[in-house]
Amino acid sequence: MLIVSQYQKMGSMVYITKDGAPIDNKRQGFTTNVLLGEDKPVLHVFARNLAEVVYAGKPIVMAIALKDDCPSVMKALQSLLKDYKM
Repeated sequence: MLIVSQYQKMGSMVYITKDGAPIDNKRQGFTTNVLLGEDKPVLHVFARNLAEVVYAGKPIVMAIALKDDCPSVMKALQSLLKDYKM
């Protein structure tokens, strides 16, 4: 389980699995399903992009609670997760 929060709360829970075939040579495809919480499109975008960084062969349960959902936050999170890859 991975928790990404700016509120110190768990937020929406997202279940992420890898698709069978890659989208292209550089990117994997991921399917996201919101298990608990608000189901917003931006949540799926964040979950897919962060899964590209931390995916280790198993499905991921990710809790996301963000105040600011702009692209710069996503890039900062990707960079942080690359440094602390699971």
